Amino acid sequence: SMYSKEEFVQMIDDALAPLGDDYQAKYEGIKAMLVAAIYGTSDRVVYLSELGGCELPSRITFYISDFANKDLVTEYLDGWNENREELDQVQYTDTVGVIMEMVGMLITMITVALIVFTSISLVVSTVMIGIITFVSVVERIKEIGVIRAMGGRKRDVKNLFTAETVIIGLLSGVIGIIVTYILSLIANLIIGGFTGIYTIAALPPWQALIMIALSVLLTLVSGLIPASKAAKQDPVVALRTE
Repeated sequence: SMYSKEEFVQMIDDALAPLGDDYQAKYEGIKAMLVAAIYGTSDRVVYLSELGGCELPSRITFYISDFANKDLVTEYLDGWNENREELDQVQYTDTVGVIMEMVGMLITMITVALIVFTSISLVVSTVMIGIITFVSVVERIKEIGVIRAMGGRKRDVKNLFTAETVIIGLLSGVIGIIVTYILSLIANLIIGGFTGIYTIAALPPWQALIMIALSVLLTLVSGLIPASKAAKQDPVVALRTE
């Protein structure tokens, strides 16, 4: 023990002093048992002590009923350790906290990986939409020439292709959200059958609206260059195109 027998007895007496003589007498037996257990002088204790043995517990495990009480315990221990010497501090390990921290790090890594893959997918999708729109412009050059010959302005041609890309983006976003909700429902039913939790996969409505708006924005941006190219077509050259 880090305290001598006399110091330990004095600590107990100081702790019991405010309770009065009656309580001191009541707990005298308990104090004697503690002192005997820790500083006993039996041959067995002496031999164990000489060999480096100690009957004091090296670890105490607390099983907390919920997370709120766990936080209270850790706060109490942190308060106890504050401004105390290292030997007097209570060294503890928050096992649940460590596990939760590891799970949080794992989720963060997975989230970052998904964001990277999603970003790559968005870039590829934007390029593909631009290529498809450009091919559409090339295939419809004669149609563009007819529109211009009938009095259509460059702005009208550009707005035509821009509107088409916006419609494509809107339909793609809506179809994607519908498929997501269907897959989420199936996933929740399967996972809920094993865990009893039916809300693992969820897509809030405001996030769905953001995804649709993002889909429209990406298709709009990817179609700007092909639409501008279509608007700049010479009507005479366009009408001659076969």
